[in-house]
Amino acid sequence: MATTLVGMFDSLADAERARDLLLRDGLDSGAVHLTNNESMHARSTTADTGEHRGFFARLFGLGDDDTTVDTYSEAVRRGSAMLTVTLPEAADTSHVETLLESAGAIDVDERARGWQADGSQDRLAGADTLKVVEERLDVGKRVIERGGVRVRQFVTERPVREQVQLCEERAIVQRRPVDRVLSPEEAGSLDLGDREFELRERAEVPVVQKQARVVEEVEVGKQANVRTETIEDTLHRTDVDVEQLAATQASTRQDGSLRTPPPR
Repeated sequence: MATTLVGMFDSLADAERARDLLLRDGLDSGAVHLTNNESMHARSTTADTGEHRGFFARLFGLGDDDTTVDTYSEAVRRGSAMLTVTLPEAADTSHVETLLESAGAIDVDERARGWQADGSQDRLAGADTLKVVEERLDVGKRVIERGGVRVRQFVTERPVREQVQLCEERAIVQRRPVDRVLSPEEAGSLDLGDREFELRERAEVPVVQKQARVVEEVEVGKQANVRTETIEDTLHRTDVDVEQLAATQASTRQDGSLRTPPPR
C-alpha cells in the first residue's frame, strides 16, 4: 500500500523549493503534488471553507469534524502551501521526512496552538469567511512610441556651367622688303654684332576651385511637453450585510438530553 507524506510550508515559494529538492533527489514528478488556497479554489465550484475541510478529510481518511481536518484547512486558508508525496510501500519515508524538514516544513499543530493563543481558535471550527473586497484605482504611466522623424544626410550632384573670358597672346613676326638709305640715327645706334631676342607668348587658362559654404543648419532634438489627463473609471466594492434571523424550530428533548436539530 502506498504511503502519503504531507509537508506544510509558510508560502508557495517555500513549497516549490521543497518540491524541486525532492525532484533533484530522484523522486518522480508524478509522486509530488503542490496544493495551496488558490489551487483548491480553482478545483472547487463553491470555493468555501467546507470544500477545504472535505479535501483534508478525504486526504487523511478522517471525519469532517476531526480537529486535524480543521487545523490543516485553517493553515491553507491562512496562506500555507501543502506538499504531498506519495511513496511505494517499501520506500524509506524517513529520508523524505528529513528532506521536507530541511526545506522548511512547519509544525502545523504548533501553529494551531499559536492561533488559539492569539484568540483566533474560533475560526478553526470551519466557519465560512466572507471577504469585503474594494477596488482601488491605481493610475500609472508607461512610455509608448508615437512616431518621430528620421534625419539623413546624403550628397547630391548638380552640374553647373559658367563662362569666363580668357586672354591669349600670340607672337607675330612680319617681314617686309625695304630698300632705303640708313638714316644717321639708325646708323648711330646700329650694332652689327650678334643679337638674340625672345618674345614670350602668354595665355589665360581657367582655374577652378571649389569652396564649401554653409547654407543651412538643421538641428535635431526633442521637446517634452507635460499635459494633465483626467482618468475616469468605475470601482466596485463588495459589502456584507448581516441580518439577524429568528428561530424557526424549537429544540426538542430526546432520550433525556437536549439536542438541536441539524440545519436543513
